[in-house]
Amino acid sequence: MKRGSRALSDSSLGVIGLGNMAEAIVRGVIASGAMAPESIFATRRDTDKLARLAAELGFSVSSGNRELTREADIVILGVKPHQYASVIEEIRADLAGKVLVSVAAGLTCAQLEEMAGPAVEVVRTMPNTPALVREGCTGICASSKTSRQSLTLAWNLLRSVGEVVEVREENMNSLTAISGSGPAYFFYFTEVLIEAGITLGLSQDQAEELATQTLVGAASLLRSSEDSVATLRERVTSPGGMTQAALESLRESGLAEAVRLAAEAARDRGLQMAAEAQASSGAG
Repeated sequence: MKRGSRALSDSSLGVIGLGNMAEAIVRGVIASGAMAPESIFATRRDTDKLARLAAELGFSVSSGNRELTREADIVILGVKPHQYASVIEEIRADLAGKVLVSVAAGLTCAQLEEMAGPAVEVVRTMPNTPALVREGCTGICASSKTSRQSLTLAWNLLRSVGEVVEVREENMNSLTAISGSGPAYFFYFTEVLIEAGITLGLSQDQAEELATQTLVGAASLLRSSEDSVATLRERVTSPGGMTQAALESLRESGLAEAVRLAAEAARDRGLQMAAEAQASSGAG
């Protein structure tokens, strides 16, 4: 779907809970030139770190969440999912006419609307940690009450830290299971590959360098190549060679089934978290 070209430069951004992910978004927005630092406001419980980040990046520190909400056109909630209900209750009176951007796993647009009220446009997103180096992949969907203009505004905001993929909300937990949780899967595989290298006689440093650079190089090749991932795999795999022996061992060990079950477990936990949030907030 073709996106609108509306700039963020005529909007203001408020971030409640400037944790790692929200910080990545702020850094990306500023580095890309999409918004001026003086148009960004933030709060955080760790006020010392907030002050250091504000001095480094040039954004403004708000005295409280309500003041921030009054100043901002777009409000990102960077707090933990279980804190959403209490924070939204605190700022609800000042949310009318705003775009509320959630980065919380599990919470649905309907739940967020119930918390925030009917005059708020809700956008649900799921960034991942490579956003910290502006190589993220963010899933995005919106309430039926949210305008395309507001969705585009959130899209452009998150595009500053990587790729953005719009999905139907019923697929949001599936997306989270692949891209939101996905970096941990690759990190874990790399950990295991390092351990295997050490077992085979390499030093810790050698195994770490070899496994890490191989992951980075393979990802770069996959991104730049026009060939499918299966074709790239086949090109590494000589018949009767070492790679074929390794892949056959992985298949016999049930790797494909293990990955499928892991993704399903992540998706199911997202559904459970949504139910828990609804129960705790009384929404619905």
